[in-house]
Amino acid sequence: DEKVRERTEELEVSNKQLKIWSMTDSLTQLKNRHYFDENLVTEYQKAYREKSWLSLIMMDIDHFKQINDNYGHQAGDMVLQEVASAIESSIKRPSDAAARYGGEEFTVLMSNTPKSGAYLIAERIRQNIERLKLEWEGEVISVTMSLGLVSCTPVSNKAEATLLKQADDYLYHAKRHGRNQVIYEDNIHTGLPNT
Repeated sequence: DEKVRERTEELEVSNKQLKIWSMTDSLTQLKNRHYFDENLVTEYQKAYREKSWLSLIMMDIDHFKQINDNYGHQAGDMVLQEVASAIESSIKRPSDAAARYGGEEFTVLMSNTPKSGAYLIAERIRQNIERLKLEWEGEVISVTMSLGLVSCTPVSNKAEATLLKQADDYLYHAKRHGRNQVIYEDNIHTGLPNT
């Protein structure tokens, strides 16, 4: 009985570790796309039930291909790791979930966060990344990021894809209109921060 109990405990620990690994991006150590996809559905449905705010930031590193082309993919990996660290350090609440969406794209999903608070977090992330001065083989690599932000109190169930598309549209508006900025509903026509 004792050996069976020990083995069962070992398997439970191993299963917990495997679950953590399956939700973690190996390069950046942020949550991965699989985790984000599941968490978006869960948090959206929760916000719908509770009639509470849900905010989503979609982010993309500006001119990332040039970093890879000019410095190599190892430098690009270092940039991804440092950007991920800056994003993670910019969010304060344990419930706020940063994830690597894919390539050089990242997300932050924030429950119970209205637009004004989400904008402050998005702008903090943008500024923290802009302040990064990364060194690679004696050269300094400057990095900026474009961000799209959407906040809502869901009025229909299972419309998380609409939320995601809107954040993505705002992100690409930021990239097409100057980069290194946060675009959301209140400033999309000007491209300028509006709090």
